[in-house]
Amino acid sequence: MTPSGTLYNTPPPTQGLASLMILALFERLKVREAEGFDHVHGLVEATKRAFRVRDRYVTDPDRLAHPPARYLEKAFLDEEAEAIDPRRAEPWPDRSAKGDTIWMGARTPRGSSCPTSSRSTGSSARPACCRAQGC
Repeated sequence: MTPSGTLYNTPPPTQGLASLMILALFERLKVREAEGFDHVHGLVEATKRAFRVRDRYVTDPDRLAHPPARYLEKAFLDEEAEAIDPRRAEPWPDRSAKGDTIWMGARTPRGSSCPTSSRSTGSSARPACCRAQGC
């Protein structure tokens, strides 16, 4: 729920949760002027925080550690927004941890369209290209 209305998006394993989190976090920053430093910085930092959740917790709905709605609760979002420093950027990209499933932006082996990160995770929830190519 925002001052403009209720927002909806698709459930995991899509980007829906991340996009709702970005909007909710940015709203909490109370940026008043578009296109300035605060606007761009706020959007980038809100995106980083949402992507950290996406990369670590959003997976096959049958394997989710927590219900997705947990990451849209007021207390969680308030805490995440409070952690955004209005004058300092957080480091990015985050280092992946063992067991993370990060396909977007992952490097691919030469001649392959499969992300190399799926090899190291041993995850059974790999993209079809990886299952087909055995990576």
